[in-house]
Amino acid sequence: MGRYRTDKDLIDKINELEARLSKLERTPQASSMGVNIAGITVQGGSVTTRRDPIAAQGLISTGSNNSVNGEVGMSHSIQRSNSVKGDDHFTDGTTVDGNIAMQVGTVDGGHDFPGFAFPTLVLYDKSGSPLVADSGNARRGFSDPVLHQSFTDGTYFSSTSTTFSFIMSAEWYMYHPHCRIRVIVQNDAANSSELRVSENGGNNSILVTPIGLGAFQYVDLIVRRSSMVSGVAPNGNVAALNLEHRRVTGAGTIRTQIISVVGIDLSASQPF
Repeated sequence: MGRYRTDKDLIDKINELEARLSKLERTPQASSMGVNIAGITVQGGSVTTRRDPIAAQGLISTGSNNSVNGEVGMSHSIQRSNSVKGDDHFTDGTTVDGNIAMQVGTVDGGHDFPGFAFPTLVLYDKSGSPLVADSGNARRGFSDPVLHQSFTDGTYFSSTSTTFSFIMSAEWYMYHPHCRIRVIVQNDAANSSELRVSENGGNNSILVTPIGLGAFQYVDLIVRRSSMVSGVAPNGNVAALNLEHRRVTGAGTIRTQIISVVGIDLSASQPF
């Protein structure tokens, strides 16, 4: 059969197809692929994208037509790289895997976490705890979109004492890794001052910031959560903060006005 033909006969073509199919089965990968007009539909399965085949770096996982709590829905998860550092300020020195960045489920209750009733969209912080969720029990729930604005009386607190005098007391619910206390300082000429933040009624000094001679400037006092006696756990601890000031040099008056006290995340530039 095909003795006098120059092209391949049917048997040769079948053998080549079997070899090509066998190679596809053994190496189910596409080095590059493009979709122009049409799309790709996955029925009853999922699509997982990884940076490499071993480490979960930049992992995106999407499930389509999956069963969630007995109902057909969709789930979507985006994870950070394994190199992302979790919060390591536990008393026992352990770390937390804050790999999951976002998780979505179209079926209400698809991701039921303790203390967070039936969220379908959750954004996680680096400690692995829900940061924002469409749940009334979330710390920053979509059901309560309130932006809290700090408010002060706008007066200067004056002092001529060389010992620390009390200005303000505030409660810090330490969800954020940093607390920023912003003030305006006005020192008389040839007078310098210091600002101090202490914890729990002044029993633990957190930080002391010197202010130069004749200063008239804004000053940010950044309190780290890990520096607190009550701040060793990653979330939810409460501490009472005191703000104090004193005159260090000179014979005039130093003045401090409180602008705001806010929780903030500066972990990209400063330690926890």
